[in-house]
Amino acid sequence: MTATLTEYKGHPIINLPNGNRDFSFGLAKAKTILEHIEDIRRFVEDDTPTASSSKPTKEAPKGNGKGKATVGPFGIEIGDIFVDEWGYEQTNVDFYQVVKATAKTVTVRQVEQDSTETTFPASDIRTMSGYTTPIKGRFAGSERVKHPYEWEGRVYIKSQYGSSKLWDGKPQGWTGYA
Repeated sequence: MTATLTEYKGHPIINLPNGNRDFSFGLAKAKTILEHIEDIRRFVEDDTPTASSSKPTKEAPKGNGKGKATVGPFGIEIGDIFVDEWGYEQTNVDFYQVVKATAKTVTVRQVEQDSTETTFPASDIRTMSGYTTPIKGRFAGSERVKHPYEWEGRVYIKSQYGSSKLWDGKPQGWTGYA
């Protein structure tokens, strides 16, 4: 995959392939990147901002006594799971794990699931339904930045088909459709 040059509203832009979504920017941004290419290289190699970074970094708040640092809004912690139940004529379940957090946002990634299909009692006839739980750390999707909110005492994030709630740790029911 190689970069492609094109234009937008008469201005030159470059498109860099980045998985399933291109990363595009114009000439002014490209010049700024070139001016700071060594800082960018160190940032990627060290996975930490350099001392010469113009934007100061904030320290995460201290722990909450449960062994994990509280770093996001509403007490959301790195490693917490959100669950999204959605569908029409069936119940689909998606899980999202918090991988980063700031004072206002969380970054989540979809995780794989451990699903079990139920059967009718005393038979092997499948019910096209069952229960599923997330497999922490086994990621199935790219990072997404979300703005958590609270409603009726529960914490949610927007998802593709509605809202995902903070998971309570219990297996989630799912149903299928033939």
